[in-house]
Amino acid sequence: MLKKQELIVCLDIDMLKKVLSILDSSKIKYEYKVFSHNSQWGSTGSRRGMFGNLHAGNDAQYIVYVSKGDYELAKNKLNDNL
Repeated sequence: MLKKQELIVCLDIDMLKKVLSILDSSKIKYEYKVFSHNSQWGSTGSRRGMFGNLHAGNDAQYIVYVSKGDYELAKNKLNDNL
């Protein structure tokens, strides 16, 4: 996807599934990226490795992108269905 625009940022996998389902049923092409803050490496190792799993939770962030031409349609579909 060449010219893409960020549609939504989710912190919950269930919300991501709902968003992708709406986009699929509307035949809107999308891309998404997953960022996990628990697995970031620094000079002393990962945060999870340094502090353990206690209260680690799900620190994943999901960013959904659509083409700029589909952005308004996708935004309206999400507003109508979420």
